[in-house]
Amino acid sequence: MTRWLIALLLSATSSLAFATPLEYLQKNAAPITSLDLSSSLTDLEPLAAIVGEARIVAMGEATHGTAEFTQVRARMLEYLVREQGFTVFALETSWAGARELNAYVQGGAGDAKALLTRYARLAWPWRTAQMLTVLEWMRTYNASSAVKLRFTGIDLQDPVSAVDWVTGYLEAQASDQVSRVEDLLGCIRFSLSNTLGVARYVARGLDGSKRCAGNIRTVRQILENRRAALIARSNDLEYREVLHVSDVLTQEHAYLEARLLRVDMDANAVRDRAIADNIAWLEETYKQKIVVWAHNGHVTFTPTMTFGWKPFGAYLRERYGLGYVTIATSFATGSFNVQLVGTDLVRSLTTAALGLTANPTEQRLSAPVSGSYEQIFSSSGLEAFLLPLRVPRTGDSAWLWQPKTFYIVPQALPSFETPTPDWYSYTATLPLEFDAVVFVKTSTPTTLLATGF
Repeated sequence: MTRWLIALLLSATSSLAFATPLEYLQKNAAPITSLDLSSSLTDLEPLAAIVGEARIVAMGEATHGTAEFTQVRARMLEYLVREQGFTVFALETSWAGARELNAYVQGGAGDAKALLTRYARLAWPWRTAQMLTVLEWMRTYNASSAVKLRFTGIDLQDPVSAVDWVTGYLEAQASDQVSRVEDLLGCIRFSLSNTLGVARYVARGLDGSKRCAGNIRTVRQILENRRAALIARSNDLEYREVLHVSDVLTQEHAYLEARLLRVDMDANAVRDRAIADNIAWLEETYKQKIVVWAHNGHVTFTPTMTFGWKPFGAYLRERYGLGYVTIATSFATGSFNVQLVGTDLVRSLTTAALGLTANPTEQRLSAPVSGSYEQIFSSSGLEAFLLPLRVPRTGDSAWLWQPKTFYIVPQALPSFETPTPDWYSYTATLPLEFDAVVFVKTSTPTTLLATGF
């Protein structure tokens, strides 16, 4: 009897033993077998359970300058298009400036490299050979598909393109309000990264800022007052699109005003709220499923992200529940592009005066940050994998709920020779922030398309 009781106790104790993180990853991480956009999509089938019935899937990135993040997300985009019926691709960059690239991927004329270089003049992370491959794939897909993929931006940071969209629309409809609207919107027709334009705006002070806000409201009223005539000359969708562009101008003005008041935190909060509104507009207007690409710090659904303001992902999770799904990406070691502040003052000032962004610099992380999720992920032996994060707090998955360091490299870093981990990581609890994570063991830098700067 004693021996039987001891055996029973030993059996009960062993049944309570939990798998180690390595054992858990070996069992639950779905290997990603290729980063090639032309490869089979079989390895991405676990995406279906993660996405479920979601209409908006946001894919993050731990750095804006890792080639593998674009490559793996491009394959995920293809899977969601072919297997899940997603048709809108939305990027963390200019809303209004995306029109030309959308026309291109839907079969329009032009040179993709030139169009992308001009479009991404404000955002080096997208001015890459890897992004060019994505656009060419979209164009090829559209050439043989009855349902066309749509390319769009979601960001507010390009007033020049927004003003040109509104005035161009009115001119195409032979409106008698073109000159008036051009005059009204002259107060905001400059790049938000153009230091000279921002300086002129700031010089007008708060009174000038309020007048500019009034001008934008007047332009929207002009559009609303002529709704029937404008729709008759174009169509309902074109009218709704240009009306939303006037809303984007309002967003851009709110962002500028926050900067005028020297409150960068408020400006960034304005930006994320605006992006959430823009994505919601896309879903509600086009009635199509959307794939969003942006930084991990923006797509997360936690409302208390380390950046200090509410990210757009938190707004979307509140609005759509699991109709909004977010997938982070990260890596363990390797090189990536990042803009270093102050490394080349002359180039930085010149490009800023022209409304451009300076090219980034390659940085290297030679070993995983100690105590990080990435250090554990790299022990799996897998070069790349997809890991679901909607898991129990107890049992084998409990370790995922224990706070750990997670990478979050911003677009720009201080110009240290080797930035400390504090500059590119934060303490995270992954299941509280994302629905899944894609891990790529080694990062290599994106390939920048030249602009002359």
